[in-house]
Amino acid sequence: ALCINEKHAHHARKNDHANMLALASEYLTEEDTKTIISTFLSTEESQEEKYMRRCKKLDAIQENFAGEDSIPADTLH
Repeated sequence: ALCINEKHAHHARKNDHANMLALASEYLTEEDTKTIISTFLSTEESQEEKYMRRCKKLDAIQENFAGEDSIPADTLH
């Protein structure tokens, strides 16, 4: 997840279950970077049904196309 502030980091982990963090170093201070990383690492994934359904859909797509060079666009709808 590309996060440019603490709010993005929290949302990415909690609602999107992100497991990777990307930072735009040219636009962040060292203190902002530390805060974003800390927030990302300390935020628990939400167990709300709507987020769990989304993650299950993404997991199914990943399993169906493991090893494929690309995922057909019509599969993502």
